[in-house]
Amino acid sequence: KEYTEWLAKRNVQRYVDVEEHGQQIDGKNLLHCYRLLETGLEIAKDKTINVRRPNAKFLVEIRKGKHNLQELLDKATEKIEELNKAFETSDLPDKADRGFFMSLMPKLRIEYEQSKSK
Repeated sequence: KEYTEWLAKRNVQRYVDVEEHGQQIDGKNLLHCYRLLETGLEIAKDKTINVRRPNAKFLVEIRKGKHNLQELLDKATEKIEELNKAFETSDLPDKADRGFFMSLMPKLRIEYEQSKSK
């Protein structure tokens, strides 16, 4: 039932034909999957998050269906394996320091409110 409701309400414009084989994919979904895999690797390996993606053009091309779907899926599978290995060997803690984030939130809110008033 939920799937049929989603199917009826989905944004059809997000679906693109992949040029090489004409399959329809949710290009936006696929680009975000790639972005998240890459961001996860950056976190595990470099302990950082780059919001501005160095390969933004490639990600937009994924969204527009400009790349072979099977090659993208194969590469994503490789990235998942690499991501799992990276986190296995990472020295990042298994859990976030909740106290740190709880103390950080009020400071961020104050900075945000101050930036809005400028």
